[in-house]
Amino acid sequence: MKKKLSKSSKPTPTATYFSKERNYSNLVEQEAQFFTRLLAAKDEFQGNLTVRQALQNTSGFLQDPTGRDLSISVSFDVTDFRGKSNAPQKLFLGTRLQPRKSTDPNQNPQFTQYFCLAEGGKLLTRVHFDREFTLEAAEKKPCPHIQFGGRPGALMNHAAHMHWVELVDKPRIPSMPFCSALLWHWAFLEYQHVPEFARILRKPWWNETVKHAEASILNSFFSDGRRLIEYQPHYGLLNAFYTECAIS
Repeated sequence: MKKKLSKSSKPTPTATYFSKERNYSNLVEQEAQFFTRLLAAKDEFQGNLTVRQALQNTSGFLQDPTGRDLSISVSFDVTDFRGKSNAPQKLFLGTRLQPRKSTDPNQNPQFTQYFCLAEGGKLLTRVHFDREFTLEAAEKKPCPHIQFGGRPGALMNHAAHMHWVELVDKPRIPSMPFCSALLWHWAFLEYQHVPEFARILRKPWWNETVKHAEASILNSFFSDGRRLIEYQPHYGLLNAFYTECAIS
């Protein structure tokens, strides 16, 4: 039986949908909590020099999450579960965070997570999860979205980077929101046949970290989506990804 929302839970006339998806300060606070937890559990990734280096590079960001940049990349050795490729593969997970640097309405803060897979010097696949904070920009973009093109940043080795075409910006696919914790968890689930990932997935501290990230990132998103469909069906859920949807 469908549970009806009480009158008190209905949105107010001044409410907007998906406003938290465009709140950079709140988003980077969640990132800071994730990397703080990773630092406390760094021995779980003992032997992986890229994780150790990435965590060392978070020190400045953790002192001032809303004001400092963060650009890190880690890599893991993975295998094709179906055995189609006998060559070793590298899985790259990256995060780029950068507050707005100017008052230019087309200057967007960066809140991006990357997933890349390379084999030798060849890029096999790359996606990134992005936000659009600038409502005044000339080109409307969905927030949040998944993108297969764009600028990859220094997240892969040079040879793999050369295989990427930066000019392909579209499509940008509306998606549920991601953060670094959810990116890493998704990657571990995709490759849970890798012993290192299977071990991490069984750890209580990891599952608590993921649960906290889901509550922080996903609760408001799905709640807003449900309310929009119920109270503003004429507006359209996909439309709301591209622009601020205020209740009239």
